[in-house]
Amino acid sequence: MNEILKRLARTSAGEETKLVDYEVHSYTSQQAEELAQKLHGTAFAFERLLYCGPQFCDRPVPSFEREVISAVANGGLHESQGVSEDAGERAKKLVESMRRSDFMGVEIQAAKQSVKEFIEKEEGCEMDVRQIFLVEGKNEALDALLSLLIQGREDGVMVPIPQYPLYGALIELRKGAAIPYYLDENRGWAFDIKSLRFNYRRAKKQNINIRAMIVSNPNNLTGQAIPPNDLQEIIKFCHKNKILLIADEPLHSSNPLNKIMKNMGKGYERQEL
Repeated sequence: MNEILKRLARTSAGEETKLVDYEVHSYTSQQAEELAQKLHGTAFAFERLLYCGPQFCDRPVPSFEREVISAVANGGLHESQGVSEDAGERAKKLVESMRRSDFMGVEIQAAKQSVKEFIEKEEGCEMDVRQIFLVEGKNEALDALLSLLIQGREDGVMVPIPQYPLYGALIELRKGAAIPYYLDENRGWAFDIKSLRFNYRRAKKQNINIRAMIVSNPNNLTGQAIPPNDLQEIIKFCHKNKILLIADEPLHSSNPLNKIMKNMGKGYERQEL
């Protein structure tokens, strides 16, 4: 047993893995957990901790997605009274599509068609269902994109600072260069085009080939939403410098990059997004 453990140690890890910084749970959250353990039996000036997050604000638990998954996983449940009518209808479409699919279920057309219809309704833009790829989450999608983009340390991807640590971690694992562009704290963590241009030029002087730029909207740390005029500046910048735009839109906003880009008219329809 000891011999096996010795083979799995920091010294045996790859150099890229050692450089990865993926601290999702910050010092603040760790300290909160420690305080929660000490609350009972220890004298503090407070009696409970107030956590920040939608799950702690008495928001109702989303049930539609869970009903659909349950109905699909449990054959026939979509025809019973055990799920709501709309969830049953959605599950029925998925089940029928899966029956027409091959054994491995690679192409679930009904699910992709639902995504297509949602995007077209929300963004007013036509979508080709063949350009829709279903993944388990943004981690998988981003890693797949970076594996196609990054060939070595000379390939850079611009990331917002503050950032969700996944960006830098995956870029490092793919042996690429994470190029920061800083949000303006004095303006409520607003996007700063000057910071973007400055850091782009500095990276180019270091012979780094900027392949892509990640835009998190709303920013997955500060919660700051990027207004349409700034999104247009981002699109113009990437179009001018031939940079792929990666839109990380965790909450589907009223100003998705795809919609903004389509409304900018001719010349920008070829911008990679």
